[in-house]
Amino acid sequence: MSVLEDVLREEYARSLRLSHLMERELASLPKGSVRVRVIRGREYYYLNHREGDRVISDYISASKVEAVRAMVARRKELKAALKEQERSRKQIERALGGRLDVNVLKEGGARDSAAFFGRFRLSEIEARASNLEARYEAEHGIGEKFQSVEDLMADIND
Repeated sequence: MSVLEDVLREEYARSLRLSHLMERELASLPKGSVRVRVIRGREYYYLNHREGDRVISDYISASKVEAVRAMVARRKELKAALKEQERSRKQIERALGGRLDVNVLKEGGARDSAAFFGRFRLSEIEARASNLEARYEAEHGIGEKFQSVEDLMADIND
C-alpha cells in the first residue's frame, strides 16, 4: 500500500466519525423554523415543523426565542457540513477505486477498518479518533448543548 492510500483511508474513517458526531448533535436540535404571529398587537413566537403531512406550531416564550433560533441555525450548518463530508467520502471512494471496503468502514468506523491502515496500529488510530472526537465536542460544546437542548425542548412542549 502506498502512503497516499493510507492517508485516504484514514481520512475516510475520520470523516465517518465526524459525521456520526454531527448526526448525534443534529438529532438533538429542533427541526423547523421560528415564526412570529401578531395577535391583537402582541408578538407570539412559534417553532413550525412538519410531522408527516401536518405542520405543527409549538409556542416559544419570548425569553427563549433567541436560543431556539440559534439551535435552528446550528442545525442548518450541520446539515451543510454533513453534505460536505458525504461529498468528501465519495471523492475518496473514487480515488481509491475498488481498494476500499466501504461496508466494513461504514459499519465499524476506525476500529474495524484498522486492517486497512497498513502501518498504523489500532491503538494509534483509536487515539487519533478519540482526540478528534474530543476536540470536536469541545469546539462545539456538544456535552453542554445536549442537556440544554433537551431542557429547552421539554419547556417548549409543555
